[in-house]
Amino acid sequence: MVYYIQIGLFSLMILIVIYYNVRSDLNRDKMDRKLFEALILSTACVTVLDVLMYLVDMRSGSFFLSANQLVTCLYYIFNPIPCLIWCLYADILIFDSPSRLKKMFTVMIIPTIVLTLLSIMSISKGFFFYIDTFNKYHRGTYNWLLTLICCFYLFYTFLITLINRKNISSKDFFPMLFFLFPPIIGFMIQIRFQGVSTLWMSVTFSILVIYINIQKINVSTDYLTGLYNRRQLDSHLKRFSHFQSSAHKIAGMMIDLNDMKSINDSQGHMMGDIALEQTALILKKSFHKDDFIARYGGDEFVIIFMVKDYDGLSQTVSRVESNLEKFNKNTTFPFKLSFSIGYDLFDPKKQATIDDFIRYLDQKMYLSKEQYHKLHDMPKLR
Repeated sequence: MVYYIQIGLFSLMILIVIYYNVRSDLNRDKMDRKLFEALILSTACVTVLDVLMYLVDMRSGSFFLSANQLVTCLYYIFNPIPCLIWCLYADILIFDSPSRLKKMFTVMIIPTIVLTLLSIMSISKGFFFYIDTFNKYHRGTYNWLLTLICCFYLFYTFLITLINRKNISSKDFFPMLFFLFPPIIGFMIQIRFQGVSTLWMSVTFSILVIYINIQKINVSTDYLTGLYNRRQLDSHLKRFSHFQSSAHKIAGMMIDLNDMKSINDSQGHMMGDIALEQTALILKKSFHKDDFIARYGGDEFVIIFMVKDYDGLSQTVSRVESNLEKFNKNTTFPFKLSFSIGYDLFDPKKQATIDDFIRYLDQKMYLSKEQYHKLHDMPKLR
């Protein structure tokens, strides 16, 4: 018993450390981070109840008998909640739709509510558990129903992750897919050997993997736009030249947001930040999920991607311009966006390295910006 209490307390300490660090995350106001916080807290609650069950089980006295019934009831009530939250967390990562999330929550909460009612009734009816006269915990006849609902949440999440693989970036896909396996192993051990507690330690391990992935993403992304940052661009470029093949060519695009200074001066820096965020959304709509989009610095963006030929590159540029036009036509913001774009295919004969290619794209973008200033009768760039 002492061994399982120690495991539970160790898992709880890990969850506390993760929660403390997540609370200090600059992106914690986003829905996915709020759900991740809820996942940590709910898992911590179940872990505490799991430890308390060992502490009050088989202790003599009416106090411990009542405590065992209450703690066990709460344990069963909280059991499906982390599974439900994981389901919601995966949904917002995949679909990024708060309206869909609300509808899904309305449906998915129903099994949890039913399990809550049955858990309360189990105190007297013994559906999920019962405590005998020696204050010993036993599984009830319908304990399998709780297991079934928890498995439903987890496997549903697993399936939508697989089905929507194309909508999920590789940096999120594999951690999401991995999340299910440690709990399955822990659950199978716990089902096979009554009294053995390994499930929530396994869930804690899965949460730790997700947390490490979140930190990795935080280090490599720009806080304001959610795109990759300059640091990740430098790292990515070192690997990218190996992807060149006869079937696919490396293409690059350097984009500068025109009139950014005038937006900041006339509308304020907060509106300037919104302009950068909207630019990032336009670029995300214009490229595939695994294309590399980075905020190069200030109001400049770099995209590195693969195409079959120059026509493919031209089509991509047209897609960016079309999405930009749609934004300007439908925007409710007090500004319109304009891009200066430099783009081309990487040619090892002309550019010795990918870094040279980036400098080449910067020169082409500069020429595009010069043309923009001439058309709008603006001072010549230095």
